[in-house]
Amino acid sequence: MKSSFVVKVPVIFVLLFGLTGCWGSSDIQNMAYATAIGIDYNKGHYIAYVQVLNFSNVAKVESVEIGKPLASWIGKGIGRTITEALEGVVDTSQLRIFWGHVKTVIVTESVMKNGIDYIYEAFNRYREVRYTVTVYGTDEDIPTLLAQKSLLNFSPLDSLLVNPTQNYQRNAYIQPLMGFQFIAKTNEPGNSTLLPALSLNQSAWKEDAEQRTMFTISGAFVFNSDHYVTRLSLQDLVGLRWMIDKMKGTSVHVPDVPHPAASLILKRQTKKITPLIRSKEIRFRIRLKFLAEIIELRKDKDIKEIGRETEQVIRDEIMETYRKGIAKNCDVYQLSEVLYQQHPKVWKREFSDKSFPLHEDSIDIEVSVDIRSSGKYKMK
Repeated sequence: MKSSFVVKVPVIFVLLFGLTGCWGSSDIQNMAYATAIGIDYNKGHYIAYVQVLNFSNVAKVESVEIGKPLASWIGKGIGRTITEALEGVVDTSQLRIFWGHVKTVIVTESVMKNGIDYIYEAFNRYREVRYTVTVYGTDEDIPTLLAQKSLLNFSPLDSLLVNPTQNYQRNAYIQPLMGFQFIAKTNEPGNSTLLPALSLNQSAWKEDAEQRTMFTISGAFVFNSDHYVTRLSLQDLVGLRWMIDKMKGTSVHVPDVPHPAASLILKRQTKKITPLIRSKEIRFRIRLKFLAEIIELRKDKDIKEIGRETEQVIRDEIMETYRKGIAKNCDVYQLSEVLYQQHPKVWKREFSDKSFPLHEDSIDIEVSVDIRSSGKYKMK
């Protein structure tokens, strides 16, 4: 018996010492999980807002009542740097904050004007924050944004704040932007980058008779390289939907008058942008082909006439957005990138310095619309 006891005691001590490495860790239920961060800038100081969710309420289990309002905790810190501002949140959090679940970073226009590179520096150095966070700009009050609930009182994890993909599948105006994409685009010389503008719509939805606000993309903040330039509204960027690479089906109403005769759904078949270099003049020929389906017809019209009117509406929208961009020295259609890929020497001559070579006559637009379907009704 003695020999057996002597052998077992050292084994027990070895097992106990092996567990000491976990003594400094925190239980999952005793941690605060940050899901979104908002950054503002005022009078030389950064203001950081951190949204924290209770994941036991967010988890979709039988004990959770679907549609029951879920509270968002929002911490605030102020500092001379972004790190110092976030430390102000940590100091009063009571629980350890885990940053590995941050899905979204929101910055105000004042932060953009002060320099977006400070955002890279603060977040990319910290190993818990991932490169795949969604990045938004805003001119709204950040605490109000972070306190916003989703439709049917779902958690913010089911809203546009954290999950922009579902909204983008229906709205092809402005593409969601992740952190690593924003860094890559703004580090590209001569490149214009569109940062989605996150806003609140206060008139579209009601819960019973009570008005409810909902997230919406109201436009974009434009950067030339890493320098903030201007803000363009959603209407200013309406032509962008015809030019983006991964275009989803989008609707158009023709003719573009107060009382359109027809509504169509269009899917782009091909897009080709060709730089035309003549001496020192650069032009871009844009060729677009679309397949269309008529979804509403208010007046009895010839299908070819509807096709021609649709082509004209698309050309007008593309040109209007282009004019809005060049008025602010913004290359909203990324024409410089096409030139760089095909003629890098010409790009270096025209786009690498501070001049802006694009003007209203720099593009030629060719649009072809093929109406393949009129739904369950036949067309003449």
